[in-house]
Amino acid sequence: MAIAIIVGDRDVSILKKHIKAATNGEVPIWVYPDIPQAEKVEMLVVWKHPEDAIAKFSNVQLISSLGAGVEHIINDICYDLTWEWWAIFAYY
Repeated sequence: MAIAIIVGDRDVSILKKHIKAATNGEVPIWVYPDIPQAEKVEMLVVWKHPEDAIAKFSNVQLISSLGAGVEHIINDICYDLTWEWWAIFAYY
C-alpha cells in the first residue's frame, strides 16, 4: 500500500510530513509526478490535479479531496462509474 498526493496549486511538503507521521512512517507517501510504483497506490489525496491523473492508478480504494467539493474527482473518473457506484459515491 502507498499514498499518492496529487495537488496542482501548492507545496505539499507539510501535508506529506503529517501523513507520514500519522502512518508511523510505515506507508510510502509519494508526490505526483514522482510516483515510482503506481500499482501500489491505494489512496489518493487530490486537489486541482492534472486531467486524467487519477486514471493512472489502477488499485485505488480511496480518493480524498484536499479542498471542498468533489467535482474535480467526479469529472475525472465518472466515465467509469456504474450508477450503483455513483449512488454510493454521492451519498457517503
